[in-house]
Amino acid sequence: MQKIWAACVLPYVGVTDVRRVVFRTVTDSSHEARATWLREGRHHAAALLS
Repeated sequence: MQKIWAACVLPYVGVTDVRRVVFRTVTDSSHEARATWLREGRHHAAALLS
């Protein structure tokens, strides 16, 4: 999936820095795990903006 987005989709809209982070399994995860994933996602998003 990452290769498709990184090579065939995102370059055409000007995105050159592509990073993929997988969080799973969401349906069976605890509230704490989801909160941790949200913090991690915010961290990754902030790193892209800096």
